[in-house]
Amino acid sequence: EYSRIHTSSDGFAVFEAGVADSEYSYTTYVAFSAAKDSFLITVLPTMTPQMDEIRPIVAESLPMIVTVIFLLVLLASRFFSGQIVNPIIRLSGQAASAAIFSPQEAALSDEAAPGAPVFDTGRRDEIGVLSHTLSRLYERLYGSYMALAEKNKILEEENLRQEVFLRATSHQLKTPIAAALLLVEGMKGRVGKYKDTNLWLPEVKKQLLSMRKIVEDVLSLNYHTAQMQPEAVALDILLQELLHSYAVQIENKSLKVNLTGAGAAWGDPEILKKILDNLLSNAIQYTPPGERIEIAIRQEPSLCTAELSVINYGITVSEELLPNLFDPFVTSSETKTGKGLGLYVAAYYSRLCGMKLTVKNGANCVCALLEYTVKIPNMG
Repeated sequence: EYSRIHTSSDGFAVFEAGVADSEYSYTTYVAFSAAKDSFLITVLPTMTPQMDEIRPIVAESLPMIVTVIFLLVLLASRFFSGQIVNPIIRLSGQAASAAIFSPQEAALSDEAAPGAPVFDTGRRDEIGVLSHTLSRLYERLYGSYMALAEKNKILEEENLRQEVFLRATSHQLKTPIAAALLLVEGMKGRVGKYKDTNLWLPEVKKQLLSMRKIVEDVLSLNYHTAQMQPEAVALDILLQELLHSYAVQIENKSLKVNLTGAGAAWGDPEILKKILDNLLSNAIQYTPPGERIEIAIRQEPSLCTAELSVINYGITVSEELLPNLFDPFVTSSETKTGKGLGLYVAAYYSRLCGMKLTVKNGANCVCALLEYTVKIPNMG
């Protein structure tokens, strides 16, 4: 039927011939190779199967072949579907946990892990890219949520403060308004002792000044952080200026005022002046005549924190009053002078500047301590 010759480079040759009769087919291979002094001839006759002979065998084996292929396909699909579906199920579970995750509850719970939930599948394929993208998205949402929650908290505190303060202010203003109206009506009608207008007009002025002071304090509390213009302020120079403005009161009460130390604070000059002015005003107002006031600035160059203390001797604050000392219109029960706004304003502005103001009793003295961070501005 056919014949072929196969040769190789080393002198080896194979002759292939196909022979068939009416029933069978044969293929005979004859190989020729040369030895040192002879030739080697190898003969291999084979029977070539026909398709009619193979077809029954294949037909009998076909169910087993199909079953094996089906099992292999099933196992392979199960494996690859698990590789795809399981990470998606895990991402879905993490997304469900993130949906019910509350940053506020996490901050209050010791068991909760800090920070936002992280989508992690441990893969580097497309699903890994998806999980990484979801993590970045939720981190941004979490950061925005926390920032918004912090702003809402500040706004709630500010609204509550303004509500309480305005109620207290309106109540506190009633007294000088009523007193001024009573004096004006008495002088207008020339009733009794109010006939002498020259004697009672200064009292009316006093009541009006008291009302103006309260209104000024209320308006000054609207000085928000957006209006702040921070700069380095020398506290010792600012204190000397304020003490000079109180020279008459200090001399009238024969007070001894000592200022030691020097240092600068980073903040808005007007706010810092308001804080120090209220601390000095309180100290001068409540210190008994002939006593002393010690003002000290402790600021080490190697440390990033500093403090300013104002200590007035000869008086202490009632222990029952100390917890509420920074509330509006809270004043000492031993005296009725003042409107109880000094420490409230000082504490409010201290928080606005990131400072900490505390007041405590000492040995026959009251110490107002202002702690702050020494911030060096970036000149670059």
